[in-house]
Amino acid sequence: MTKLYLFIIAHPDDESMFFTPTIHALLNTQKKEDDVKVGILCLCNGNYDGLGQQRELEMKMALLTLGFTGESQYIKVAHEKGLQDGPKEDWDENVISQQIHKYLQTIFPHDNHHHDDNNCARNKLSVTLLTFDALGVSQHINHIHTHRGVHHFLSQFTTSNTNNIDSMAGYELISMTNPLWKYNPFVLWMYMLFSYLFCSNALFHKSSSLIRQEDKGLFTTHDATYNTIMFDPLKVWYAMAAHESQFVWYRRLSVLFSRYTYQNQWRKMNV
Repeated sequence: MTKLYLFIIAHPDDESMFFTPTIHALLNTQKKEDDVKVGILCLCNGNYDGLGQQRELEMKMALLTLGFTGESQYIKVAHEKGLQDGPKEDWDENVISQQIHKYLQTIFPHDNHHHDDNNCARNKLSVTLLTFDALGVSQHINHIHTHRGVHHFLSQFTTSNTNNIDSMAGYELISMTNPLWKYNPFVLWMYMLFSYLFCSNALFHKSSSLIRQEDKGLFTTHDATYNTIMFDPLKVWYAMAAHESQFVWYRRLSVLFSRYTYQNQWRKMNV
């Protein structure tokens, strides 16, 4: 069974700023397991300041820094009039849902579903959608609408109307509303240092191996929450630096001190 882990983000740079620990772990797993695929669907090109084309190119460079291969078929940027970058833009959850459906049809077209029983079994697909929670992590309205659109898609999903997808699940990145907790990673640093020194580096080895959770995929239906931890701020720094037009001083500070640089906490979406 092919396992697709699809990050659904609002803008170029979201993948680097918020999701790097999980992307890093999944790409490590993908290197070892041919049936694991990692994809990104970006719902707009970030054209709020008229830099949409530049930001798309910056995103390609950032993804190469994170470990994606060039021209990956699993990386898509939507160009939809109803999904424009901006704090006053109202994104329709139906339009977002259609973009997700379009992505899956493009990556896994209907003609991949063979009538032969053996081929059907071999071509079954498990999809896990990874996105923001209802607070949008940074409370950006486009992030919040992204969550609502993914939730709507999951609520409408049936295995009979979406190609040969055998199972579908959604997980949301938990927002941290307390600024001291969000931008004070020192306790987490101590935990990671302790694990590195006294636990045979188990924490870092497990960041990729636990992703698999044997044959159950990244997340199991029994997990309420899930954590991925990574102590490599330079990886996030270089990825964000590729987003040259966005790498202003406060985002540089955020890379160093935001907990999302070091930890992703996920929660299964209730649909």
